[in-house]
Amino acid sequence: MSRRGFTLIEVMLAVLLLALLTAGVTLKSSGLLSAGRAEDAVNLVRSFDAAARQWAVASGRPARMSFDLAAGTLSRLDGKSTTVVSLPPKLRIDHIKVGGRDETLGLVLIDVSPRGWSRSYALRLSGPGGERWLSIAGLSGVVTETSNERDLPEAPSTPGYDTH
Repeated sequence: MSRRGFTLIEVMLAVLLLALLTAGVTLKSSGLLSAGRAEDAVNLVRSFDAAARQWAVASGRPARMSFDLAAGTLSRLDGKSTTVVSLPPKLRIDHIKVGGRDETLGLVLIDVSPRGWSRSYALRLSGPGGERWLSIAGLSGVVTETSNERDLPEAPSTPGYDTH
C-alpha cells in the first residue's frame, strides 16, 4: 500500500520544530533590540547635555537641564522655550547624583552657566539591557560610562562655583 501524505505526528513535529526556531530567533533579536535601545539612551543623554552647554555658550545666557525621573523625559529650559526629549521605550533614569545629593524621585534640575559649565553629575540608566551609569564632568561635559556605581569618578569640589 502506498502512502500519500504525512501522519499527524509528523505534522506536529514539524510545527514544533518551526515554533522552536521562531522562538530562538525572537529571543536573539529582542536582546539585540534591548542593547540598541540602551545605546540610544546613552547617546541621547550625551547629546542632550552637549546641546544644553552649546546653547548656553552660543546665547551667552544660562540654561537649565531638567530630568523628570517619573516621566522619563529630559528638558532644556532656557527662559523663552523648552526643549523636551523622551528616553527610548522601557528605559528610565532612576538615580541621579549631583551636588552631594542622591535623587531617585521627581524632578532634578541642573543649571548650565553661560560658559557651558554645570555641576558634575552622574545618572543611572535602567532597563531590559541592564544598568549603566553615566558620569558627566561639569566643566568639560565629558561623559564616562560604567556599569558599576563604585567605578564612578569622584565629583570634584568646585569652590566658588557659579552658574551665572
